[in-house]
Amino acid sequence: MSKVLIISSDGHAASPLPDYRPYLEQRYQEDLDELVAAQNLRTTINFFDVLDPDVAVPYKEAMYDSGVIDGRFDVERRLREVEADGIIGEVLFPDGAPFGAGGLGSARTRFPRELELAGGHAYNRWLADFVEPHPERFAAQAIISLLDVDQAVADVHWAANHGFKGLVMPGMDDDLPMFWSSVYEPFWSACEETGLCLNFHGGIGQPTYGGAQLEGVPSNVRMRVSVFEFPFFAHRPLWFLIWSGVLERHPGLQIVFTEQHSDWVLQVIAQLDHSWHNGTMERSIRSIVPHPPSHYFRRQVHLGSSVLARGEVLNHQQIGSGTMMFGADFPHPEGTWGKTLPYLQATVGASDMSDDEVTAFLGGNAAALFGFDTTALQPVVDAHGWSLDEIRQPIEEAGRTKLLRSDAFRPTVALQTTVEIQEHR
Repeated sequence: MSKVLIISSDGHAASPLPDYRPYLEQRYQEDLDELVAAQNLRTTINFFDVLDPDVAVPYKEAMYDSGVIDGRFDVERRLREVEADGIIGEVLFPDGAPFGAGGLGSARTRFPRELELAGGHAYNRWLADFVEPHPERFAAQAIISLLDVDQAVADVHWAANHGFKGLVMPGMDDDLPMFWSSVYEPFWSACEETGLCLNFHGGIGQPTYGGAQLEGVPSNVRMRVSVFEFPFFAHRPLWFLIWSGVLERHPGLQIVFTEQHSDWVLQVIAQLDHSWHNGTMERSIRSIVPHPPSHYFRRQVHLGSSVLARGEVLNHQQIGSGTMMFGADFPHPEGTWGKTLPYLQATVGASDMSDDEVTAFLGGNAAALFGFDTTALQPVVDAHGWSLDEIRQPIEEAGRTKLLRSDAFRPTVALQTTVEIQEHR
């Protein structure tokens, strides 16, 4: 029975902070020493500060006490662990880097821009070495900074020349030009020329909310607000890139929105199209955006759907079967590691996806977008993959308890329309 190629569109890797030293320029190594000495400075989210004990305790046992967490920086350990879970390839993002570079979320410490840039360079050099023994298994994403556009263009070409497949895009911060600015044109052109995807991961661009610890505001209140708001800031680049004409001027540019759900695009694209067709604002926007926004979405936008809900899969045709890509989010607690098969059974197993749609969602779409060599991966699939029959087996009600998280049953948006969008004005 043939097995299915599963490529996770969302995985995280990082070295312990001291091990970035050989990858960091000499002039910043004293800053790194100070950072290592102050380990209480938050450079990435501390899950045990924010998770309910019912989730945190089994996650700690399964990931930390077992040593599986070492897969963040031990590539051989990582491959053993994800293979055992049926995952053959991964798209890799940071999981902490020197000076908060590429940081996701609002709770991290913010460092001067110069240090963030240096930290991003160090992380990229480390990640290039991390994937080097098994380049066919990974699509590495390079941290990018837009502080200096000329430097960003140079970094794009460096990343392409070192085998990276995409960029960890920053959010839009108030101290830099918004994405509609013409100052970024050389950067968009470099990304289009090299074929590197622009990957917007959930958690980018969030405000700091005044810091990780706020007087008079319980941390659980702060985190609930942050969790509800983070998708907006991650989605925001979409309408900037569409309305400013970036996607029109650069038709080869490919955009990915990762770990921020998939169903949001139904409402957003419908509203953008309505504004283009029937909005009351001046129609001269069509000189910049000559096609409806849905045209650019279908042509250039992809979704790293981690961790997906059953409703997203049930609405896959509306969202776009060729757009969605499964993500396991190893080694994060909201991820599926150790529970990937029951998670897929709870989602894909409950859907009406055709065999072709399942294989595209689980690996084919990511392979095509990020350039995975499926022929080279086939022996690993044969040895460690699951069959369609195994994945399609509906999960028993009792099987829900096997899932570390209940995200599979998150309420989702479903907008079904029987009326074609048309111009009324």
